[in-house]
Amino acid sequence: MSRFLARMGLDYDNATLRDAARLSIQSAIAAMVSYIVIRAIGSDEAFVAILSAVLILQPSVGGTIDAARTRIAASVIGSLIGLVSLIVLPTGFGTAFALLFTMLIINAFAQLKPEWSYGVVAAVALSIADTEDLTTASITRLVAIALGVATGLIVSATIWPDTATARFERHLSAALRHMADAMRNVSEKAPQEKPDTDIKGHQAARDSLRSAREVNEAAKMADHGAMTQRLQAADAASDAIWLLNSIMQRTEDLRQTPLEEPLAPISKLGGDVLDALADGELIHDQISNLSKAIDRVVTTCRDATMTDARGGDQAEVIAFAFGTLLAQMRGVADSQPDPTHQTPTWAERVRLRRRSL
Repeated sequence: MSRFLARMGLDYDNATLRDAARLSIQSAIAAMVSYIVIRAIGSDEAFVAILSAVLILQPSVGGTIDAARTRIAASVIGSLIGLVSLIVLPTGFGTAFALLFTMLIINAFAQLKPEWSYGVVAAVALSIADTEDLTTASITRLVAIALGVATGLIVSATIWPDTATARFERHLSAALRHMADAMRNVSEKAPQEKPDTDIKGHQAARDSLRSAREVNEAAKMADHGAMTQRLQAADAASDAIWLLNSIMQRTEDLRQTPLEEPLAPISKLGGDVLDALADGELIHDQISNLSKAIDRVVTTCRDATMTDARGGDQAEVIAFAFGTLLAQMRGVADSQPDPTHQTPTWAERVRLRRRSL
């Protein structure tokens, strides 16, 4: 699907398309259920209920829960502002002045606290209400908003649910796979006469890391410390690959050094290490093998007595680049969660609790 859209000039990855499909399905179901329920209780506030159900939906369940909390708070504030506007304005001034007053106040609040912008819905709904029974109008609309929010929460948790932790893992895994491609690309093109300066997979890795960072920042029900540590380690490894490529591009004598044979294992081992990390495997033995292969490349460079135009020792520069990359790979491996010690799911905890009774 992503390849088909790319041919049409719409370059979206599978994760983006997955989010779009999930939110589309959840929104459609939330709107339908909200309409059915609001009509079943005899309320005329279908529009407000549907809007509340659809607008709280976020890519993850945790994000939806957080959005629901802020939407309810914003709705209460918006309702109070709308109610006050109708009470304080002299009779006969009409709806236009009520809207003017409520929009002035609620949007000022929204600039200071953006998540309160949803209060506009409740404020407008109440500002155009029948002024004969303000209390009933306020309660009716708050009930409709609460019903819509509850519907959105239930749909998010039951219809194709996704958690912030799962989204983070997908983005981080994708980044590590792109970094594996970049590692192979840098190693394979180093001995070439006129290598391409671009790194295959590097920009895609940066994009995936950015998406993982956004998920980590928005997550409300996740282990931020562990996620941040893994993200920083992967970021540093990506920078190390870029550093290695940059140094090799500027090493003029590299093409005259017999590096094709010693670099071949690095291309395979480096890519395999990153692929294994993407799969969540612990690969300390593979990193040890990669370290030995890097030592062989550095020794070859030193034996060739490579020097740059300023007389500096290029072999030591390459040794530094490889050493930095190896250290950052170890950092990624050390930050990986142990696959043999998985946290039990909610259902598993319930079963264990029942057995102990």
